[in-house]
Amino acid sequence: MALQVAFGLATTHCFGFEASHIPSPEEIAVFREMWTNPRSEQQPGPSFPDQPLLRVVDPNMEDESFEFDFQPSWALQRPKPIEKKASSFMLCNFFDDPKYASYKMVYNYDFGDGWEHEMTLLGHDDATHDFVCIDGAGHCAAEDVGGSTGWQDLKEAYLAARLDGDQRYQRQWFEEVCSNADPAGLAGDRVHAWDRLRINEQLKTERLFQHFSRMEWEKEAEMERRNQLMQRRLVRKV
Repeated sequence: MALQVAFGLATTHCFGFEASHIPSPEEIAVFREMWTNPRSEQQPGPSFPDQPLLRVVDPNMEDESFEFDFQPSWALQRPKPIEKKASSFMLCNFFDDPKYASYKMVYNYDFGDGWEHEMTLLGHDDATHDFVCIDGAGHCAAEDVGGSTGWQDLKEAYLAARLDGDQRYQRQWFEEVCSNADPAGLAGDRVHAWDRLRINEQLKTERLFQHFSRMEWEKEAEMERRNQLMQRRLVRKV
């Protein structure tokens, strides 16, 4: 929850954490060769690149497989990762455990748009009552924009000297309908907007509980906003 608030997300999608071995340049080169030219006798080791060894899943997410049908035979034979529910597993259990010292942790949000955030522990400090965001940069990405490519397209819509129909719709959607909409848009320096004081206010424990209690209502409101905009767009096309 705190990560999603810090990133300016509306908490309308599932999330997860994945810990995997940090590969060496040599291992990456071998992996690329095996992926492009698979042979039955090739068998990577148990700590091969980017194979999740620990997965912490959203407790609200239905059980499902994240494997891909086009994986080579050796990938399908890999052992399944240890899986924990986020409601019963704390990240300190990962970062403070010496056996995970050579692992990397990636925070995934919205498995459709596919936002990935690699996490690094810089050190420890005294505990605080509230979460605190120390630094950051750039406007938060729009929910359901279509991942990094869609986000780039949206930013370009605000740079266009003459808007086409799709760009006009993108801007209206972001300012009025998107679940983490920003009525001020992304024109000018807005694309770089980042307010540490506002984020830390939202990260206060009391505010986080309020945010959590609003989640279900916001999901319903988001669906209603989407339906209204789609109806308006269809009317214009007709």
